[in-house]
Amino acid sequence: MTGDPFADNRSLLFTVGYEMLGSAADAEDVVQETWLRWAGVDQAQVSDSRSYLVKIVTRLALNRLRTLARQRETYIGPWLPEPLLTSPDPAARKPVTGADRVAMFLVHAAKVPDFTAAPVWINAMPGARIFVAGGPGVLSLVTEGGLVTRIYAIRNPEKLSWLERPAELRR
Repeated sequence: MTGDPFADNRSLLFTVGYEMLGSAADAEDVVQETWLRWAGVDQAQVSDSRSYLVKIVTRLALNRLRTLARQRETYIGPWLPEPLLTSPDPAARKPVTGADRVAMFLVHAAKVPDFTAAPVWINAMPGARIFVAGGPGVLSLVTEGGLVTRIYAIRNPEKLSWLERPAELRR
């Protein structure tokens, strides 16, 4: 704790913004705008700075969502948030289903030349950071009851730009 309410809650504010917006860049923008608004407030008049800051970031994220909704209307396929590396996707055209078929797909994918994978936590879920022919990507695994129920594969360079620095998510 630094004694500065904004600095002490910055990670929480980023998490709220990211979970609402699904974009690290947009979340960072609303956190910065929250700081600007916080700097203009008589902080002695604020009884609960954490709640006040979360309220600001939430309202700013809601405003940003309204603005972004028009842009996402033209996005082809289901919209997925960009992955955040939480340790040091546009959805598939033909989903592979069934444990045996998924396992075979992953075994064959690993045989692709220049394929490497390293286990990481992505969006607070188990996953892998991959490189295929020098291009980055991530696999994010959704598990339920100890079983993998979904695998999201993301190779969009714009969504992968935040992979270079781990994000600290707080609740």
